[in-house]
Amino acid sequence: TTEIYTLSLHDALPISFAALPLSGEALTTPFTLYTHSPTFQRWTDDLEDMPLQYRFMRLRNGIEIPLNTLGYAPNLTVQLPHGDPNVTLRAVISDQLFAQTFIETTVQVLAPSLADAAAVDAMVDDYIATSVQDQLSAGDFAAASTMLTTVVEVVNSLGAQNDSRTAVRENILDMARSIAEQVPKTGIFVQQNFALVE
Repeated sequence: TTEIYTLSLHDALPISFAALPLSGEALTTPFTLYTHSPTFQRWTDDLEDMPLQYRFMRLRNGIEIPLNTLGYAPNLTVQLPHGDPNVTLRAVISDQLFAQTFIETTVQVLAPSLADAAAVDAMVDDYIATSVQDQLSAGDFAAASTMLTTVVEVVNSLGAQNDSRTAVRENILDMARSIAEQVPKTGIFVQQNFALVE
Protein backbone atom coordinates (compact mmCIF):
# COMPACT_ATOMS: atom_id res chain seq x y z
CA THR A 1 0.00 0.00 0.00
CA THR A 2 1.34 3.42 -0.97
CA GLU A 3 0.73 6.27 1.47
CA ILE A 4 0.83 9.80 0.05
CA TYR A 5 1.66 12.75 2.27
CA THR A 6 1.01 16.27 0.95
CA LEU A 7 3.62 18.61 2.46
CA SER A 8 4.54 22.17 1.59
CA LEU A 9 7.94 23.19 0.25
CA HIS A 10 7.52 26.98 0.21
CA ASP A 11 5.14 27.33 -2.73
CA ALA A 12 6.00 23.95 -4.18
CA LEU A 13 3.31 21.72 -5.57
CA PRO A 14 3.92 18.24 -4.12
CA ILE A 15 2.34 15.62 -6.33
CA SER A 16 3.31 12.12 -5.34
CA PHE A 17 5.85 9.51 -4.38
CA ALA A 18 5.49 5.87 -5.36
CA ALA A 19 7.58 2.71 -5.55
CA LEU A 20 7.10 -0.16 -7.99
CA PRO A 21 6.69 -3.03 -7.76
CA LEU A 22 4.74 -3.01 -4.51
CA SER A 23 6.19 -6.38 -3.50
CA GLY A 24 9.42 -8.25 -4.22
CA GLU A 25 12.37 -10.21 -2.86
CA ALA A 26 15.50 -8.99 -1.08
CA LEU A 27 18.54 -8.37 -3.31
CA THR A 28 16.86 -9.71 -6.44
CA THR A 29 13.89 -7.41 -7.15
CA PRO A 30 14.70 -3.95 -8.55
CA PHE A 31 12.41 -1.39 -6.92
CA THR A 32 12.01 1.95 -8.71
CA LEU A 33 11.23 4.96 -6.50
CA TYR A 34 9.34 7.63 -8.42
CA THR A 35 8.81 11.30 -7.60
CA HIS A 36 8.18 11.93 -11.30
CA SER A 37 6.46 9.73 -13.86
CA PRO A 38 4.08 10.06 -16.83
CA THR A 39 1.13 9.50 -14.48
CA PHE A 40 1.75 12.50 -12.22
CA GLN A 41 3.38 15.90 -12.46
CA ARG A 42 6.96 16.66 -11.49
CA TRP A 43 7.46 18.39 -8.15
CA THR A 44 7.97 22.11 -8.68
CA ASP A 45 8.71 25.32 -6.78
CA ASP A 46 9.09 29.04 -7.41
CA LEU A 47 11.37 29.58 -10.40
CA GLU A 48 14.05 31.32 -8.33
CA ASP A 49 14.18 28.32 -5.99
CA MET A 50 14.64 25.76 -8.76
CA PRO A 51 16.01 23.25 -9.62
CA LEU A 52 14.98 20.78 -6.97
CA GLN A 53 17.20 17.98 -5.72
CA TYR A 54 16.28 14.55 -4.38
CA ARG A 55 17.55 12.11 -1.75
CA PHE A 56 16.09 8.68 -1.14
CA MET A 57 16.40 6.52 1.96
CA ARG A 58 14.86 3.59 3.76
CA LEU A 59 13.96 3.59 7.43
CA ARG A 60 15.17 0.89 9.82
CA ASN A 61 13.91 1.20 13.39
CA GLY A 62 13.34 4.91 12.71
CA ILE A 63 16.91 5.42 11.45
CA GLU A 64 17.45 6.79 7.95
CA ILE A 65 19.62 4.57 5.73
CA PRO A 66 20.65 6.54 2.59
CA LEU A 67 19.98 4.94 -0.78
CA ASN A 68 21.71 7.67 -2.80
CA THR A 69 23.43 11.04 -2.47
CA LEU A 70 21.63 14.34 -3.07
CA GLY A 71 21.14 14.85 -6.79
CA TYR A 72 18.86 16.07 -9.56
CA ALA A 73 17.53 12.65 -10.64
CA PRO A 74 13.88 12.45 -9.49
CA ASN A 75 13.73 8.64 -9.61
CA LEU A 76 15.96 5.83 -8.33
CA THR A 77 16.12 2.06 -8.86
CA VAL A 78 17.57 -0.06 -6.05
CA GLN A 79 17.53 -3.51 -4.47
CA LEU A 80 16.46 -3.66 -0.83
CA PRO A 81 16.94 -5.92 2.20
CA HIS A 82 13.85 -7.72 3.44
CA GLY A 83 11.51 -6.06 5.88
CA ASP A 84 8.99 -7.27 8.42
CA PRO A 85 7.77 -7.70 5.66
CA ASN A 86 7.30 -3.99 4.85
CA VAL A 87 10.09 -1.49 4.21
CA THR A 88 9.39 2.22 4.61
CA LEU A 89 10.95 4.42 1.92
CA ARG A 90 11.39 8.18 2.12
CA ALA A 91 12.05 10.81 -0.55
CA VAL A 92 13.49 14.15 0.58
CA ILE A 93 12.99 17.01 -1.88
CA SER A 94 15.16 20.13 -1.48
CA ASP A 95 15.23 23.47 -3.27
CA GLN A 96 18.21 25.74 -3.91
CA LEU A 97 17.52 27.70 -0.69
CA PHE A 98 17.86 24.45 1.32
CA ALA A 99 14.16 24.29 2.18
CA GLN A 100 13.07 20.67 2.11
CA THR A 101 10.18 18.34 2.67
CA PHE A 102 9.76 14.58 2.66
CA ILE A 103 7.19 12.04 1.58
CA GLU A 104 6.99 8.31 2.39
CA THR A 105 5.70 5.08 0.95
CA THR A 106 6.06 1.39 1.81
CA VAL A 107 6.84 -1.75 -0.16
CA GLN A 108 6.78 -5.39 0.86
CA VAL A 109 10.23 -7.02 0.66
CA LEU A 110 10.42 -10.73 1.42
CA ALA A 111 13.49 -12.72 2.47
CA PRO A 112 15.26 -14.63 -0.34
CA SER A 113 13.24 -17.74 -1.14
CA LEU A 114 16.24 -20.05 -1.34
CA ALA A 115 16.34 -23.52 0.15
CA ASP A 116 19.72 -23.49 1.89
CA ALA A 117 22.57 -21.29 3.03
CA ALA A 118 24.78 -22.29 0.10
CA ALA A 119 22.18 -21.01 -2.36
CA VAL A 120 21.92 -17.71 -0.48
CA ASP A 121 25.70 -17.39 -0.43
CA ALA A 122 25.84 -17.98 -4.18
CA MET A 123 23.24 -15.24 -4.70
CA VAL A 124 25.15 -12.81 -2.46
CA ASP A 125 28.44 -13.55 -4.23
CA ASP A 126 26.76 -12.93 -7.59
CA TYR A 127 25.27 -9.66 -6.34
CA ILE A 128 28.67 -8.45 -5.15
CA ALA A 129 30.42 -9.57 -8.35
CA THR A 130 27.91 -7.83 -10.61
CA SER A 131 25.82 -5.04 -9.05
CA VAL A 132 28.38 -3.81 -6.49
CA GLN A 133 31.31 -4.22 -8.86
CA ASP A 134 29.46 -2.24 -11.55
CA GLN A 135 29.19 0.72 -9.16
CA LEU A 136 32.87 0.46 -8.26
CA SER A 137 33.84 0.35 -11.92
CA ALA A 138 31.75 3.48 -12.52
CA GLY A 139 33.49 5.22 -9.61
CA ASP A 140 30.28 5.50 -7.57
CA PHE A 141 31.71 4.45 -4.22
CA ALA A 142 28.74 5.83 -2.25
CA ALA A 143 26.33 3.58 -4.17
CA ALA A 144 28.67 0.60 -3.71
CA SER A 145 28.79 1.23 0.05
CA THR A 146 24.99 1.45 0.20
CA MET A 147 24.71 -1.86 -1.64
CA LEU A 148 27.15 -3.55 0.73
CA THR A 149 25.14 -2.31 3.72
CA THR A 150 22.09 -4.00 2.18
CA VAL A 151 24.07 -7.23 1.69
CA VAL A 152 25.29 -7.18 5.30
CA GLU A 153 21.71 -6.90 6.59
CA VAL A 154 20.55 -9.81 4.45
CA VAL A 155 23.48 -12.08 5.38
CA ASN A 156 23.17 -11.35 9.09
CA SER A 157 19.42 -11.84 9.23
CA LEU A 158 19.62 -15.30 7.65
CA GLY A 159 21.84 -16.75 10.38
CA ALA A 160 23.35 -20.12 9.38
CA GLN A 161 26.88 -19.67 10.63
CA ASN A 162 28.93 -22.09 8.55
CA ASP A 163 32.14 -22.16 6.52
CA SER A 164 30.36 -20.96 3.39
CA ARG A 165 28.80 -18.01 5.21
CA THR A 166 32.21 -17.09 6.65
CA ALA A 167 33.63 -17.00 3.12
CA VAL A 168 30.82 -14.70 2.00
CA ARG A 169 31.48 -12.35 4.91
CA GLU A 170 35.17 -12.24 4.01
CA ASN A 171 34.15 -11.34 0.46
CA ILE A 172 32.05 -8.47 1.83
CA LEU A 173 34.91 -7.24 4.00
CA ASP A 174 37.35 -7.38 1.08
CA MET A 175 34.98 -5.27 -0.99
CA ALA A 176 34.48 -2.79 1.88
CA ARG A 177 38.26 -2.45 2.33
CA SER A 178 38.61 -1.85 -1.41
CA ILE A 179 36.10 1.00 -1.22
CA ALA A 180 37.80 2.49 1.84
CA GLU A 181 41.16 2.47 0.02
CA GLN A 182 39.66 4.36 -2.91
CA VAL A 183 37.78 6.96 -0.85
CA PRO A 184 39.13 7.42 2.71
CA LYS A 185 35.89 8.84 4.15
CA THR A 186 34.09 5.60 3.35
CA GLY A 187 36.41 3.91 5.83
CA ILE A 188 33.66 4.51 8.38
CA PHE A 189 31.63 1.91 6.47
CA VAL A 190 34.25 -0.69 7.33
CA GLN A 191 34.35 0.42 10.98
CA GLN A 192 30.57 0.30 11.31
CA ASN A 193 30.10 -3.04 9.61
CA PHE A 194 33.25 -5.05 10.44
CA ALA A 195 31.74 -6.46 13.63
CA LEU A 196 28.57 -7.34 11.75
CA VAL A 197 30.26 -9.47 9.13
CA GLU A 198 33.22 -11.04 10.90
